[in-house]
Amino acid sequence: MYTGVFARLYDGLFDNFVEDIDFYVNLGKKVNASILELGCGTGRLTLPLARAGCRVIAIDRQQDMLNILREKLKKETQEVRENVQIIKEDFRKLKYPFGCKFKLILLPFNLFLNLVAQKDQLSALKNIRKHIDDKGLLVIDLNLPNVEKMIKEDGKMKFFYNTSKIHRKTIIEYYCTKYNFPNQTEKVSSIMEEVGSDGTAKKFLTKDTLCFVFPKEMKLLLELTNFNLTDIWCSYKGDKFDYKSNPDFLIYFARPKTKT
Repeated sequence: MYTGVFARLYDGLFDNFVEDIDFYVNLGKKVNASILELGCGTGRLTLPLARAGCRVIAIDRQQDMLNILREKLKKETQEVRENVQIIKEDFRKLKYPFGCKFKLILLPFNLFLNLVAQKDQLSALKNIRKHIDDKGLLVIDLNLPNVEKMIKEDGKMKFFYNTSKIHRKTIIEYYCTKYNFPNQTEKVSSIMEEVGSDGTAKKFLTKDTLCFVFPKEMKLLLELTNFNLTDIWCSYKGDKFDYKSNPDFLIYFARPKTKT
């Protein structure tokens, strides 16, 4: 979805979302080794990690997003630039010869929901398993489906806006989501409006298809790809998920299965 002009609009939509930054930086500081960040995009998480002294291997398949990240890195100190290695790669395949196995691999900010086909979900996790240390940690952060809410909002127009510190413009996204519950997919049609300080506006149309994943399904996907689900949080502050509440998102923690 975020190619061409939409790569630039990505920052306009999400540059003020910082709720997860401290959580990931604290995780990264505990690892005295390189971190593999999948779906790094324009560096919303990559740069705070690098500024905190973490060494980050930043992966994304969208060249336009990586180009923006490279431009941002030019404005950083040499130390921060040296902490980041950018690689264009599809994390369903991960053929790059990293030369090491990672003690921490991150799939943040709903990245996993872009894997619409179950075969892609399994392929991604199998490939991640090949690159994670036997004592490593995999962290997956994604929305928790709320079926009652989804039924009420199905096909209805909603909007989201953000006043971007980077672009000094307001980005408004009007979007309509149609859910396919048997396939566990959602088709999102959006109109993005970029409003300048002088009031002029540009509009862009886009469509995207995502999936939604339930907790027990995620547990099974991890087990099928040789991971153990070790914990689930429902906040970035460490609140445990009890399968009774219905929070907006979940953070899954998984470690490789060990041979017995």
